[in-house]
Amino acid sequence: MTTSPRRNRKAPQKQGYDYTQSGVYFVTICTHERAQIFGTVVDDTMCFTELGRIANDCWLTTPHHFQYVEVDCFIVMPNHVHAIIVHNPDKGEPPNLNDTVGNRHACSLLQNNQHHNKNPKRGIFRNGRYIPPGVMSGSLGAVVGSYKSAVTKIANRTLSDPPSKLWQRFYHDHIIQDEKELDIIRQYVLTNPVRWDEDHFNE
Repeated sequence: MTTSPRRNRKAPQKQGYDYTQSGVYFVTICTHERAQIFGTVVDDTMCFTELGRIANDCWLTTPHHFQYVEVDCFIVMPNHVHAIIVHNPDKGEPPNLNDTVGNRHACSLLQNNQHHNKNPKRGIFRNGRYIPPGVMSGSLGAVVGSYKSAVTKIANRTLSDPPSKLWQRFYHDHIIQDEKELDIIRQYVLTNPVRWDEDHFNE
């Protein structure tokens, strides 16, 4: 049995770490209560529901909306998403949070990375626009939160019976340190469907 790189993580984010800086991150995002709503694994292959296809397609479009982000590899599983994100803020200006991934209200749903915010209770103003509590423009949390918000918005707009709660509130990340670790995690992501029967997310 292959052990997940996530199994022993105690906190979703590294406290005090500057997630606006360049880095390579392994991100895991779970559905609400780990409900298996994105599809099923059949013969070691992920078969998407309509909602799963939305979740998959939104990852594919993420680099078009964030100039400084590349998605190295990702997988949408029945109740979670794994992705390796290359975050390079020197590549382009941080996007307007109100226009990311087709969602003009994405900033209200972004993740709670409070260690980035100098005023976590009231938010801050930057370049004439409001950044809500716990959000820092250009951070990893902004990318993940915008993705989650986009999937939710598209699901609510296009599905006849979208889930009332789609995502778990928090996400997990791991800061990848070197190429060896990158290769190990990349292999873990790409082979996730093969190990689904033994996966600790498959409850």
